[in-house]
Amino acid sequence: MITEHNTPHTKHSTQPSGFTLLEVLAAVAILAIVLVAVFRLHFQTIAMTGASKFYTLAPLLAQTKLTELDVAGIENATPDGGDFGSDMPGYRWRVETEEVLPAILENGPGSMIKIEVTVSMNDEDMIYRMRTYRFVQQ
Repeated sequence: MITEHNTPHTKHSTQPSGFTLLEVLAAVAILAIVLVAVFRLHFQTIAMTGASKFYTLAPLLAQTKLTELDVAGIENATPDGGDFGSDMPGYRWRVETEEVLPAILENGPGSMIKIEVTVSMNDEDMIYRMRTYRFVQQ
């Protein structure tokens, strides 16, 4: 009697091993969709971080310029602009003043001045405006 023994060398499988081309393409497509979504979320996070930094710093910088105007004297304020130097690269400021004459103050002892301080970043890519009114005695 002859018996056959399956050894590792003689064992044959009827099913092919490995992945089919269709399975590989489906896996690559799913991976591409997931990576695009992850990269988009990462980019949005970076953009929101930059915007958050600007809208945190801009009010402080505008208040600094307004304080400088207060110290120099509001009545001497003229439209001006510039940058914040090497401490805040990319940030620029502009001050605009306008005398406002409400009817109540027409014959009063002073005048009302509207002051608008604008802080911008990257050539006005982002803009923050602070407007205030100050009474100046004459």
